[in-house]
Order: sequence, then structure tokens, then C-alpha cells
Amino acid sequence: MKRLALLGCWNPYHASDYVREVAVADDARLVAVWDDEPARGKAFAAEHGLPFAGDLDALLLGGELDGAIVPAAPNGTPGYAVIAAARAGVPILADHIYATSAAEAEAIGAEVRRAGVPFAMDLPLLDWPINLAAVATARAGRLGRIVSVRIRNAHGGAIHGELPERFGRAPAGIETDLGAHGLYLMRALLGMPQTVVAAGCLLSGWQVPDQAASLFEFAGGAFAVLEASNVSAGSPFAIEVYGTEGCWLGRADSGWHRRLLRRSDAVLAGYDRQGRALASDFLWESAPEAVPGVVSRWLRTLASGKGGIVNDETVGDAGLAGLMEGADVAALLEAVRQSFADGGRIVLSY
Repeated sequence: MKRLALLGCWNPYHASDYVREVAVADDARLVAVWDDEPARGKAFAAEHGLPFAGDLDALLLGGELDGAIVPAAPNGTPGYAVIAAARAGVPILADHIYATSAAEAEAIGAEVRRAGVPFAMDLPLLDWPINLAAVATARAGRLGRIVSVRIRNAHGGAIHGELPERFGRAPAGIETDLGAHGLYLMRALLGMPQTVVAAGCLLSGWQVPDQAASLFEFAGGAFAVLEASNVSAGSPFAIEVYGTEGCWLGRADSGWHRRLLRRSDAVLAGYDRQGRALASDFLWESAPEAVPGVVSRWLRTLASGKGGIVNDETVGDAGLAGLMEGADVAALLEAVRQSFADGGRIVLSY
């Protein structure tokens, strides 16, 4: 039985998802919760019937952990927890944001590589069949050369009392939470961009943007438009891919924002260059009906001994991301934040 710790609960939704996934795993259990704000960590641990650990180093160096799960947060806490776990030799599963700048990601990656611990990263929206279908169709060249992508991820959490107050103070606002998912989806479809222009609005009383749009330009002329909002009710997830030979359009099957964990949660449409509708098999490409939870896949990589590939795009055969993908997300977040601040076009460098 693997003994796991949850290191951080700034985002109670992602942290609760991990708690639920571990709870249904046959070969693992959570033995502790830690958070950099003890009151918040104690409250979360009590809510889920778990012990709270106030001393991170003592928890990690106690020799009783088989793995650490590090949920995303917009400050330095995830990176601090990842480094501490790496130095303690504890395998790590990091959520989609463990760093918010290229320099921070590089420093964290260096520590993980130096320690040689198993590291994997969760990019949760890439587990949705709708997004796997979009990526598979684009990469197969079935739409010709991809010329543009649009991704919209939005809900009304900032105006309907669904988000903790701290979300309204996060650096870069919505882009370090809901908007970040669009960044790694865009990367999976088009690779890394050359430039970005981003704009954010404050509509709910937040101190940071609660709605944002970003325009990314790529070598060869393609572009991507990413939209994110916490002030938009009745806003289903949407992803659109346009190519020289056709287009692929996907959205949720209802008018509300939710996780699209099965193919039946989504509606797809597409058209060839003559405007004829594309068949369902074409639109879904090779996407599965559903994807096993990330925790079960991570545990499988640890059991198989393939979890130590820390610098590749994926870890083992479980479809988990690695340090390279996490560093790219951090670089994109940094560029968007700079564009918010400067109000102009930011050139990305790698």
C-alpha cells in the first residue's frame, strides 16, 4: 500500500479531486495533508478526515512516504514543495502549475534532476476525450496545415460566490488558474509560440484579471486565441481547430461549465474544404471513451519502475507530462503576465 501526502490545498477543487482519486485506489492511501498556511491546511484536512502535518521537512524526511502530490497554486508554494520532496527522495506528481516563470521552472527542474527522483506532471484537460480528439486529429494532418486554434474555458465562479477570496489576489489572476489549461492545450496542438498579446479585465471586484484573452503567434503564420473567464455564466468549454483542408469544432453538450470526462459529455462538428460535414469517426480520431484517473496512472508508473524519466515529454506509457512541459507552461504564464503589465506584444525566448 503506497503512502501518499498531499502538499498544498490553495486550490481546494484540484486538491479535493486528488483526495477522491486516492480514496478509490486499491494500492494507495493519503496519510497526511500539508499547506503553507496551517489554518487552511488544518481545515482542509479536517473536512476530508485526514491528518494535518505542520512540518513539511519532518513529513518528507520521516521515511514513511512513497509519493507526494503537489496541487497547483499561483505562488511559490508548489515549487518549494516539489524541491523539498525531491531532496527527500520522495516521488512527485505535480499539478499543471508548479512554477510561474521560466527561471523558477529551471531552478525547480535542476533540483529534481539532481535528486533523480521519479517526477510526473498532471495536465488534467488533456485527459478529456474531446481534447485528445482535437490533438490527434491535428497531429494526423487530417485538417491540412493548422492555421488557427481557439480555446474558451469559462464559468461564473467569481460572481456567484463559488471561488475563495484568495483567487481574486492571485498573480496574473485567472491566467494562473482557469486560463492556464488553455496554455498546455495550445502547446499540444501547435507547439510553442513566438509572441503573445494579452488583455485582462476586472469585472467582479477582484484585484487581478477575472477575464482574459490572449493572442499567440507561431512560426509559419498560425495563431491561437485563448479565452478565460470567471465572470461568464452559461459558458460551456469550447475548442476549435482550423486547417487548410477543414475545421474541427468541439464543445460541451450543455450550457454550463463542467469537466468533460467522457466522450458523451461533448458535441463535435467539422467540415471539409467544400463545406461538407465530416463523419463522427473522423472527428473523434482515436480518442478513448474515457481516460483512467491521473493518480492511478502515476501509481502504475511507479510500480513499473518507469516513473524516473524526469526530463522527457511524457513519463512511461501513462500519458503523464514531464519537466519540459511544465517549464513551457511556466514560460507562457510569464509572457502573459508581462503582456498584462506592459499592455503590449511579448516575444518569447527559449
